[in-house]
Amino acid sequence: MDNEEDKLSLLVTGMNLRGRQVPLHSQNPRNPGNLQPDTIRIIVKNVPISADDGQIHRALTLQGCDIQSLNRKRLRVKGKITNCQTGDRIIISKLLDKPIARSLQIGKYMAIVMHSGQPEFENRGSYSDGNTKPCYKCLQVGHFVYDCPNDWVCRKCKLPGHKMMDCPNAFQVVSNKEEQIVTTDESVTVDDSQSTEQTEKLNPKKMWQTNQKVEIQKQQTLVQTMQIRQIQQNQER
Repeated sequence: MDNEEDKLSLLVTGMNLRGRQVPLHSQNPRNPGNLQPDTIRIIVKNVPISADDGQIHRALTLQGCDIQSLNRKRLRVKGKITNCQTGDRIIISKLLDKPIARSLQIGKYMAIVMHSGQPEFENRGSYSDGNTKPCYKCLQVGHFVYDCPNDWVCRKCKLPGHKMMDCPNAFQVVSNKEEQIVTTDESVTVDDSQSTEQTEKLNPKKMWQTNQKVEIQKQQTLVQTMQIRQIQQNQER
């Protein structure tokens, strides 16, 4: 809407759809792209889907969080969000007075809590040579993956909308490499067989051993034939 007053009125009163009052938000509450200046994003991992979100809310409140929203992260497939939950929780809270420990006991689970400003990540923003590390999710500098508002960017083709494990170009490269390996193995096998035949022809010891085996087989066949004839003659008598 162009009129700010009408926009604010809708945000406050909501919208009536088919007899139901539906609240409106200025941004997606499940995945806020731009945080407010006085808020921070917190990600909680290692807590199963079956666990009650109230446990997480209470544990973070005891750590000094003023929680504004708590949502469950959903699986993204080929750049689209599905209804499948990953188990991670995304919490939007007011700015913290002090950072939360990365390992936090929530109920009977030892959860991993990640947010910007934790001491564990203060020295992880640059390489040993001084260059700034990019975000693992969007490959941009200036923030970390747990505080990333952008979509996934493939580390293989550098295109947004999917991870490297879902990249179709990566599978094409792997299949081409496998074909090359198979072709190379076949050529090596043919060369090995040819070289073996040539080696046997040029090696007189191999030839002598082969001839000896043939002679022994002939003698064994002759002896068997003579024994059969002798048995037949005895039967005729």
